[in-house]
Amino acid sequence: MNEQPQAFYFGKPPLAGWLHTPQAPHRSAAIVLCPSFGYEELCTHRHLRSLASMLAALGFWVLRFDYLGTGDSAPTDLASEQVSGWLASVNAAVTWVREQLHVDEIALAGFRFGGTLAAATAAHRNDIAAVAMLGAFANGRGFLRELKALSQLGANATPARSRSGAMALEAAGFSLSTPTHDAISEVDLNLLRAAPAPKVLLMQRDDVPTDLRLGQKLNQLGAEVTSQPFKGYADLVRDTHFAKEPTETFQRIGEWLNGAIPRKNSPPAALPALNSRLKPERLGWTEEFVSIGDKKLFGIVSAPANSTGGDGAVIFLNTGANHHIGNHGLSVSLARTLARDGLTCLRFDVSGTGDSPARPEQDTPGLYSKDACHEVRQAIDALVERGKTRFMLVGLCSGAYLAFHSALLDSRVAGLALINAQRFTWSEGDSLEIATRQAFKSSRFYWQALRDASTWRRLASGEINARGIAGTILERTAAKVKRRGREALADVLGPAWEKNEVARGFLSLCDRGTQTLLVYSDSDGGLDELEKHLGPGAARLRGRRQLHMSILDGADHTLSAAVDRQQVEELLREHAQRM
Repeated sequence: MNEQPQAFYFGKPPLAGWLHTPQAPHRSAAIVLCPSFGYEELCTHRHLRSLASMLAALGFWVLRFDYLGTGDSAPTDLASEQVSGWLASVNAAVTWVREQLHVDEIALAGFRFGGTLAAATAAHRNDIAAVAMLGAFANGRGFLRELKALSQLGANATPARSRSGAMALEAAGFSLSTPTHDAISEVDLNLLRAAPAPKVLLMQRDDVPTDLRLGQKLNQLGAEVTSQPFKGYADLVRDTHFAKEPTETFQRIGEWLNGAIPRKNSPPAALPALNSRLKPERLGWTEEFVSIGDKKLFGIVSAPANSTGGDGAVIFLNTGANHHIGNHGLSVSLARTLARDGLTCLRFDVSGTGDSPARPEQDTPGLYSKDACHEVRQAIDALVERGKTRFMLVGLCSGAYLAFHSALLDSRVAGLALINAQRFTWSEGDSLEIATRQAFKSSRFYWQALRDASTWRRLASGEINARGIAGTILERTAAKVKRRGREALADVLGPAWEKNEVARGFLSLCDRGTQTLLVYSDSDGGLDELEKHLGPGAARLRGRRQLHMSILDGADHTLSAAVDRQQVEELLREHAQRM
């Protein structure tokens, strides 16, 4: 059996799914794995894939999927009520498994609010053998409380100038309409009239007090409830690159499912016919799952529905270790918009991220590594086979680093869109430094803040890390002085004497005719990195018609507010015309 999961679309409206085939001895049983939402789903996507692979090694078929309107599944109107679509997605996954895999037993395993939806769905069916609720909420109100708290925290906070429009809540890029917010608040497992399944695993977070009421309720309904702590929860739900897989907890989940579902071995089953294409022609685009290069990297091609799209194409790169949907689904929405405009787009996972195979030498990719430039070249090659000859690379944060260096190595790159680029150079041992610096904003932000009386009050009260900020500004100022000295020398002796490799790189791209768009949030620390190499406002390239720059007022680093993502969409659509 192929150990790589098979990506496909199923159901109406179509949902994206990944089928993990069982390893021998095969069981006549399947697990439907229900993910969480928003930021939590982004953090845990690859680790839930690891859980699915572990369960497949125990002989289970395992289906992972994206809910309607999320991830790679068909889009919906976000202003409408979404919960009914999410519940229908769980039902559609169970139905597909039963009709296509012909197994005797089906279990649901859901993470966080996905576990809540799994239990709510199973309680209205009579064909679910077991339900594993992993850090699940007893009700939707608990989920909303966490989202509201998240919306007020640090970099994830949505500015008070309410950008949400018709949205009732925005938390780390996860937008909820008022109808969806109200529907979530009505979900309550304590009001169930039937047990979700004969056997239930209730794994509650190990970093908060245990609530016994849900377990007691399920017992009253006749379920055999096993309660265990979800050890390692806090280390799992954090920035994707730094998240740690809870190996012990995953093993316990496997052991419980292994015991909860009676083993009934079956002969190897033929893989059902799987549809790799999504065709919502009425929306003006289609999508197709693809495999890229010798490493079989996972990718999705978004193409115009009624044309070949000409000879231009756009490639979206990973941000850190986040998978191919991008922060807050930004890569998905941008790819589909540009495809509707007539451009072919590819979003893919470099090795070690998302749904691509792991790198043999390490568990996770480096945030900044030129090793992946070869994989970007293979992605370009895959699009050349589709008749494309001109390419634009789009990257946010570390994705911008990869886009910049890939463009320097491949003359087929005719356009670049670098969004909140934090670094253009990287050396061994820099990882701790970048992790620290990401806590500080741009010097421009701090100088402006000093004009505000409230800043001085916060300094006096100790709310602001004055020493850390001062050290960062001094370091940036020293680098600025050195840079200006080098620039003065280059201005006298000519561009060939430019000692700054980043400036040389941008100059070479301009000379080659590569159209480059730089987009920064107005308080982003990456502005100081840009100034270090190219001067204030990229002054070293002033007058170059190939360089374009835009500053987003009030945006955060990951563009978590919908209005900022809309601005970036408009900028990219305009920039694509320059390519």
